[in-house]
Amino acid sequence: MINIIGTYDCKADAKGRVTIPSGLKNQLTPMMSAGFVIKHSTFRDCLQLHPRKEYDETMEKIKSKGRFNRKYVKMLRQFVSGAQPVSIDDSGRLQIPKDLVAFAGIQKEVVLTAIIDVIEIWDKDRYNADMADGADEYPDLLEEVLDDRSDLGKVEGNTSSDELS
Repeated sequence: MINIIGTYDCKADAKGRVTIPSGLKNQLTPMMSAGFVIKHSTFRDCLQLHPRKEYDETMEKIKSKGRFNRKYVKMLRQFVSGAQPVSIDDSGRLQIPKDLVAFAGIQKEVVLTAIIDVIEIWDKDRYNADMADGADEYPDLLEEVLDDRSDLGKVEGNTSSDELS
């Protein structure tokens, strides 16, 4: 599994091309030959750029869930909506398809932010609004998602919270 790191401010030209910053491009170089898949985000008004290998692995997991179920087909149709293969050219530019530029509301200023093995592509104003909107929730989300109190008593020297009362 790959771990892409960083948040980068970029500019999109009138044709929807974004020059990938060198710090990000260096991380993506090992994946360049296989290419990428760009698609609508699953949960946000942005785009997702998946390394092709990671996208194919995700699709294999999804395919294993069963194709003969109406909810599955509906979910899959939404998941792959707008998905298109793309590459980064020799000049380090990513061409974002026009329909996806419109979906994400990309104007001129763009934010690329890495989320483990996916790069989100945002219009800068939308990104800033989304980050501000979730800022108050962040501490609670950390606790809910990452705080596994059931493991406290399993670490040598630690006592579970139940044993303390």
